[in-house]
Amino acid sequence: MAAAILVLFYALLLASVREKSMTVDELGHATAGYTYWKFGDYRLNPENGILPQRLAALPLLLMRVTPPARDAAAWQSADGWSLGYEWFYRMGNDADRMLFASRSACAVLAVALGALVWWWSRRLFGPGGGLISLVLYVLSPTVLANGPLVTSDLAPSLFFAATTLCVWRMLHRLTIGTVLCSSLAAAGLFLSKMSAPLILPIAATLCVVRLARREPLPVSAGGRNWNLTGRGAQAAGLAVAGAVHVVVIFTLIWAAYGFRYSAFAPGDPVPGHFGISWATVLQKPSPEELVTTLHLTEAQKARVEPLLKTPEGMPVGWSFDVMRAFQALRSGGLTSEQAAAYDAFLAAPPTSPVARCLAAVARGRLLPEAFLYGYAHVWRFSQTRAAFLNGDYRLAGWRTFFPYTFLIKTPLAFFGIVVLALAALARWPGAGASDGGAGAGAESGRGGMSYDTIPLWVLWVGYWVVLIPSHIDIGHRHILPTYPPLFVLCGACVAWLPGGARTAAAAVVDRRWRTAFAGITAALLLWLGLDAWAHYPNYLAYFNPIAGGEAHAYRHLVDSSLDWGQDLRAVRARIDSGALAQPVYLAYFGNGSPKYYGVRARLFHGSPGWDETDEPTFKMVMVPAAGMASALSEELRRHPDYDPNLIGHWQSGDQVRAMLVKKASALRLGAGTYCISATLLQTLESSVSNCFGPWNARYEGAYQELAKVVAPLLDDSPAVRRAAVVTRSPDAWLALWRMYDEFRFGRLAAYLRHREPETTVNGSILVYRLTDADLKRALEGPPAELGRDVPREIEDAAERKAE
Repeated sequence: MAAAILVLFYALLLASVREKSMTVDELGHATAGYTYWKFGDYRLNPENGILPQRLAALPLLLMRVTPPARDAAAWQSADGWSLGYEWFYRMGNDADRMLFASRSACAVLAVALGALVWWWSRRLFGPGGGLISLVLYVLSPTVLANGPLVTSDLAPSLFFAATTLCVWRMLHRLTIGTVLCSSLAAAGLFLSKMSAPLILPIAATLCVVRLARREPLPVSAGGRNWNLTGRGAQAAGLAVAGAVHVVVIFTLIWAAYGFRYSAFAPGDPVPGHFGISWATVLQKPSPEELVTTLHLTEAQKARVEPLLKTPEGMPVGWSFDVMRAFQALRSGGLTSEQAAAYDAFLAAPPTSPVARCLAAVARGRLLPEAFLYGYAHVWRFSQTRAAFLNGDYRLAGWRTFFPYTFLIKTPLAFFGIVVLALAALARWPGAGASDGGAGAGAESGRGGMSYDTIPLWVLWVGYWVVLIPSHIDIGHRHILPTYPPLFVLCGACVAWLPGGARTAAAAVVDRRWRTAFAGITAALLLWLGLDAWAHYPNYLAYFNPIAGGEAHAYRHLVDSSLDWGQDLRAVRARIDSGALAQPVYLAYFGNGSPKYYGVRARLFHGSPGWDETDEPTFKMVMVPAAGMASALSEELRRHPDYDPNLIGHWQSGDQVRAMLVKKASALRLGAGTYCISATLLQTLESSVSNCFGPWNARYEGAYQELAKVVAPLLDDSPAVRRAAVVTRSPDAWLALWRMYDEFRFGRLAAYLRHREPETTVNGSILVYRLTDADLKRALEGPPAELGRDVPREIEDAAERKAE
């Protein structure tokens, strides 16, 4: 029966994502995994586990796909997202088939975790308890949402549970088999997620619990069996087992990276680097501090300072262009004193103890470069992350974030089953029940059920202890490892079912109450099943009634808890059915391609998305000088949104560099249907303007200034537009427009946050019908809100902390 349930579960996983578009993280994971196998290069996405990424890419190796281009700039700069977008959507590959194949491989991990939950519960509570735990697992919206996705969330859930169980079994019988099983599970965990070190305090706690019991530790090796009786001898035996773990984990980590330190394949046609420099992830002092330290002259500053900020005025930190500029300056532009100060600046160890440790391990090459870089990257960017919760915005998160997500994204029926399970466990009989199918405790006579469930509680509590104060409050998926221990413990509900565990049930409650509790248990399981059926296939956007259901979910949580770019197909279906009046404007949060999925809508804001790069506001094209007129006419025919009366061109040899500018009508927003991703509505993502959080007075001032500057571009008069365009370079205009676009969207989003959407697309994309009058109020009227200046508050707090 368990095998049949798991087969149906696998089918349900794949069916639920068949019509779901690519979520944000899947693009990077699939692309990185493929390049690991195909090129033996580990520059892409090293901050996520190599094991799930390799698994996701296995089916792609067997398919006829055009590989990513290794001569592309995105490959050299380790921009896996741009490279992946080209690979999936612009190179003639079948993106749907590729994505489904990768999801099919990742769903195998979900089936494996289901089998582990069933087996563990069966050991504790017998066959009936195992089936209850398995049913709870396969009907969990959290599992159904994340199980088939090409991410690194399900794999650590599997290996955290597997490692905890294997360590616990090893602590009660020390054999070559138990030690190797535990070592392999731990190695799988370290190759799956950078949160793997959390297993160390969990395992240490289990060792302390085991050593506190005055029981011999059976040992088997080389055909001999004996017992370790003293705590010192047992600790020594476990220390040897721990050393084996270290050897196996280190060996398999090196094997996963080809027994090579360098992350970059030897002989690669294009030398490359990580997407973000080592100096950045190790939090080296900023390049601005280096400028001050070196006391550069004005001429020297002119060689580096223009690179220190983006065209929009945002600091770039230790970008590779900045590093190359400083290296060039060091080679031929510094005095001897400045050169010595430069060398000392670079040689200085990082200020953080964690960063110093990682830097030391990297210098000694004790682990592969990509593996170490991944840990450094996660450490650096786990300290702050833009997050949203119930209308509030923070970079350092909330201690209540994950408990709150657990409360509103877990079915209410499951909470009821947890209460029944706890009631059963509270009075479960001691070891020795002959018909209850109890696990190791009953078999060895060590004690009651409370002892046998210790590893489940240690895993559950230990993970929560670390999770609650963490700062990456961006998705419910991060608490996925806390669910399997609960599913196993809920197997205790078998006590309430007829024939489930007769001895246990008799000890818990008398026969009259057993019948009532059996009915309640059955009703809760039925409710759980109906809940899963009712929300098919939109499990990622599942919210229970405490949050008011999916219609108001966007006011509670966004990002991967609700809107992860998964509903482009559903938007297309709504448009094609005529349910959404034209014209349709789409502001999409995700890495999928609306064009690929056939969404007939105008993209007016996206984050990150790349479809808009096909037709940017200012487009530069190279055409032959001899046939310039005909070439430009063909370009305008293929891209009718560009203004034929506004073309700038510069000749270079036999080529002409032409600049096309979009028509004013293509840049303005007009009456129509606006489909806006929930994550964008809450202004959680900002690429150039740092427009994060509520609309405030500073944003309003910047918006009004930018609106004045770009006003000529929105004018229909060719003369007005032409006169304005020549006042700035194309790069300057593009930077200004990108800033204006983000602030314009931020002001519109502030207006819409105070208005209920007409409907939603599966809860993740909000639909508004806006008239010209609505847009005028939103973009030109008094601001709908003037709230806190969250970025400025964060900057001020950081300055006070530094002082």
